Amino acid sequence: MRPRLTHFLLFVLVFSACARGEPSSRDVTSGQRSVRGSALSVGTDSIVADRVFRIGELDGPPEYAFGQIATITPAPDGGFYVCDGNDQLARRYDEAGRFIRVVGRKGAGPGEYEGCYDMDVGPDSGLVVSDPYHGRLVVFGKDDAFVRVVPAVVGGGLRGEGAFFIDDAGRFWRRGWEIDGERAETSEQNFPVAYSILDRDGSVVGKRRVPSPGPGPGRGFALCTNDGCYSAQPVDSMHSAGPNGSIVVASPMAYRILVLDSSGTAKEVTRDAKPVAYADAEFAEWEAWREYFTRQTPQYPPVATPRTKPLIRDLRIDDIGRVWVKVHVTAEKRPIPPRKPGDQRPLLTWRERNTFDLFDAASGGYIGRIAFPYATEFMASRGDRVWLREEGESGEQLIGVYDLTSAK
Repeated sequence: MRPRLTHFLLFVLVFSACARGEPSSRDVTSGQRSVRGSALSVGTDSIVADRVFRIGELDGPPEYAFGQIATITPAPDGGFYVCDGNDQLARRYDEAGRFIRVVGRKGAGPGEYEGCYDMDVGPDSGLVVSDPYHGRLVVFGKDDAFVRVVPAVVGGGLRGEGAFFIDDAGRFWRRGWEIDGERAETSEQNFPVAYSILDRDGSVVGKRRVPSPGPGPGRGFALCTNDGCYSAQPVDSMHSAGPNGSIVVASPMAYRILVLDSSGTAKEVTRDAKPVAYADAEFAEWEAWREYFTRQTPQYPPVATPRTKPLIRDLRIDDIGRVWVKVHVTAEKRPIPPRKPGDQRPLLTWRERNTFDLFDAASGGYIGRIAFPYATEFMASRGDRVWLREEGESGEQLIGVYDLTSAK
């Protein structure tokens, strides 16, 4: 019997705000427009997710008994790779979710990597695993055989979602702290970030800077659950980069998305939105958490919780140039089991369904809204196919594969 997985993680972050650049134009959405690579068009409005299949077993073989689904990377043939955070191995599955093989192994030699959190598939290559611990990229062929190692020494290299990807030209993008020149004083308190662009030999051929934060609202905290992370005081600057070379930036407090294309030309996408208020019982749970963290670190108490939620939870741009804006919505009371005796942590029983607004970055046109099922977290997409991390009845982690369609 595999032990029940613990999905409720807690951490404290020091947050700061972003200095916003001025956009060159504003694009308010209207009308119908097709989106290349998608059956959805601008103006679709309501989007539904139809499940194609789901894999994962509580007591199955290792390739289906997932310990911690850290990363899912779609492949051009319809299959996908999964990084399991428990053993840090990349596994390949076909378009029907059948296990094919383990790719590489943990280590420092040829075909090995320290971790597989950051990996991608290039337009004309197989899997590439970013191995920042050893300052390199590990390249595999389309048959998953080891090909070569590419040096990739990027100052202050970061890990996590979007920290490494391959663009449409086959170049490698690595995200890291911007610590050169006048930014030598970089610290975790101001979060200046830039993407280094490397050619196939590992030489840096460009850099794309992300707007840097300024003074923030103060110390906050985040609560991470089986359907993603929540924060009453989020980092003020959210950003994502896509394989077409675009970067999108937004503040969680304002529904204005700045889209910077590969040439640096800026477009601002806006949408009318009002912040969602916390229900009284929901707000009381957040206050209980704030008091808990205050007791843990009385010298660094979190700032007061506002009565309304930020507008935006997260931001990303996909392989066909759509912007996914994860928005805050009205929470639902959910049957969260009580703590074990002696566990003094409060509960967060009010949860939101992961809900996204989709935009076409090229035109700024609003495509529509999609709300995913309870206890799922968006992991990856390719075209209109989406991969979600889900939770089974006994707490086991599953992978759900869905196709996006219009509700009309």
